[in-house]
Amino acid sequence: VIGTVVDSLSGEPVRSFKARIKKVRTLRGPNYTQQNKWEEFGNVEGEFKIEVAGPGVYQVQVAAEGFVWAWSEKINTDDEQPVVIKLSKGGRIKGVVVDEQGKGITGEKVIALSRACGVMPRTTEVFVSENGAVETAGGQFVLENLAEGRESIKVIHPDYSFSVVDDIAVFEGQVTEGIKVVLRRGGAVEGYVYDADGKAESGVVLYFQDASSYGGEADKKAGRLGMAMRVPNGFSW
Repeated sequence: VIGTVVDSLSGEPVRSFKARIKKVRTLRGPNYTQQNKWEEFGNVEGEFKIEVAGPGVYQVQVAAEGFVWAWSEKINTDDEQPVVIKLSKGGRIKGVVVDEQGKGITGEKVIALSRACGVMPRTTEVFVSENGAVETAGGQFVLENLAEGRESIKVIHPDYSFSVVDDIAVFEGQVTEGIKVVLRRGGAVEGYVYDADGKAESGVVLYFQDASSYGGEADKKAGRLGMAMRVPNGFSW
């Protein structure tokens, strides 16, 4: 897939950006998956070229400083036509993260789904990374350069249970304010690990997953809620 990235207002090429590609549909041949990886590009023409996993329909996501992380229209490899991706400035989401007593929390990571989703069919609406995350200061946060439409955000902190807020309206050139996220301490799971003979097992790592079914290691990480710590007597928490 080849194409050009330009500023939607000026029409000038965007000279520095990164891009990744997702496979929407296989046209023929083996149904190979597309790797979820970003490639860096830098040239005065704003051009890019990305290898794809066989004939199919794809979409390219472009991330550039000061612009929306935009997805292209669907691209059919049989058309063999260069694609032009126009980047806008987008809108902003402004809010606050507090604890159960209403006190602002510093150091939270706030992540936008449009930047942190996966490229596999099962993960296009799932947070699989921390790409584009911003940290809170005194509980305050601002997410900039978001595409117009509906956005979801995820807030994480090692001392609290994570929280997700869906269906936040974003408008081009405007600020969506008043988003308040309350984080709670959550709970814990503890127990023992035994081998087939009933002896306490050491050297075992336990993963705490959500209830979804995942088809690969990257998918599993998307649904991972935590990892267990274990000690030599088999006790884990």
